[in-house]
Amino acid sequence: MSYTSQVNRSDGVVLAGTAPSLVARLRRIRRLKRWLLWPVLGLALLALLGGGLWYLQAAAIGPWGRAVQRFYSRITLQSFVPLLRADQRILILAPHPDDEILGAGGLISRQIAQGAQVQVVLVTNGDGYRYAITGHFLHLQVPPADYRRLAYRRQQETLAALGTLGLDSSSVIFLGYPDRGVARMWTDYWEVPYRSPFTRATASPYDNSYTPEAPFTGQALLHDLSEILDRFQPTQLYLPHPNDIHPDHWATYCFAMLALEMARLRGESWALAAHTLGYLVHRGELEWPRPRGYHPELSLYPPPAMAALGDGWAEYPLVREEVELKRRAILQYRSLLPTQRGFLLAFARRNELFIELAPLAAPRVTPGSIKVDGRAADWLGVAPLLRDPINDALTRTFTRGGDIQALYVALDDGRLAMRLAVDGGLLPGTRYQLRLFALRRDLDGQVRLERHWWGPVGGSTAAEMVINGRVVEWKASLEALGYPEVVILSWEARGPTPITERTAWATLVLPDMAVIAPPAD
Repeated sequence: MSYTSQVNRSDGVVLAGTAPSLVARLRRIRRLKRWLLWPVLGLALLALLGGGLWYLQAAAIGPWGRAVQRFYSRITLQSFVPLLRADQRILILAPHPDDEILGAGGLISRQIAQGAQVQVVLVTNGDGYRYAITGHFLHLQVPPADYRRLAYRRQQETLAALGTLGLDSSSVIFLGYPDRGVARMWTDYWEVPYRSPFTRATASPYDNSYTPEAPFTGQALLHDLSEILDRFQPTQLYLPHPNDIHPDHWATYCFAMLALEMARLRGESWALAAHTLGYLVHRGELEWPRPRGYHPELSLYPPPAMAALGDGWAEYPLVREEVELKRRAILQYRSLLPTQRGFLLAFARRNELFIELAPLAAPRVTPGSIKVDGRAADWLGVAPLLRDPINDALTRTFTRGGDIQALYVALDDGRLAMRLAVDGGLLPGTRYQLRLFALRRDLDGQVRLERHWWGPVGGSTAAEMVINGRVVEWKASLEALGYPEVVILSWEARGPTPITERTAWATLVLPDMAVIAPPAD
């Protein structure tokens, strides 16, 4: 029987002249729709229950909306007034095109107006945002070439947005590293190049990257940032907040802080004096920023989970003209507006938020007082070095325990000790891993970088580690770490659920290590 004379039925519709293979595909699509119906309904119900309060707040504009904002912030914002002088050198480090405007667009415009030098560095070109490609290039199957075309378009949008604020294109640097790959370069691809799943490249394919054909490795990105910092010598450095949930964002913080601390260890005067501040862009659909949409009469407040930590958020008030200028700059990102308009415009408010990102100091305790035994008595009198937001993922609401609450750190007679407190107890089957970057100066003034990690499988064995009840404890000799003067570290927990819980990456200064350490080899 020929295909043209065959008649098939699907969903009560007569399909004349349809090939059997096409009919089979239509039937599979029908079955797929049925399977997808329940998950979609479940997600809709979850959004209704979890986001109902958010929608109420979105509708409550005016005095009531501001009252709701203040109720959930639970903190008093400090006033942040940076120096406005022509000798100031402001460097804004952004993971993707648009982050520089969302986090600091108002500050950029005012600093430029006051005559300060401003430079913006884009780590990636945002070339992995598929929704922008499917909407603009009208492809369902996106070839690597289209991701690269999107990158150039987002670059042009960035130049237009910053031009709206008065910044010349000569003050904008595109590094060209892989979108959604910065964290992998930090943790796994330090020397071996990472391959972008979007552009399929292992080195920058863009002709205007800061380093042509820069390999997608952690070493290459660290080199670029170190060189840019040394050349520009910023007095103020603005970075993504380490508790930003987007991997590109917290990893950008890590690379920048590593480059900055290496410059400080080398004794660079600009690095020792530089003021480092963080801005927040991503924290969850229901948490930040709220409400969505353009509401220039409202203020930004930190997300509740982060506000409860009392980290000392400071606001940078904007005048009406600056808010409007920021709105116009945001509207230059036309490739993002169809899917993210409400999110982007929610940052055009009466203020911007920043937080100081000063390195933390490890306290000393009585020698021999800390034992790796899971007992809290050893840590009496030691304050948490780092607090982690509780229930910092929506799905965490439906699991009992396993949420990292605080990290305690102490120096105990030539050993670095840590205690990880977990809210609700440890979940069975959870694996905990510590990643640590150690820095120290050699006798010739060069800075040595060593990477360490401890976990349930593999990693270094030169440490004690115990998991007991509600805590994870760890202790290693400074000798095993190479007698570091600075460490950048994070704990990560992977459990039986798909949830990955981690602490924010913290920069920790170890006092007097240069005196304790033996001469370098």
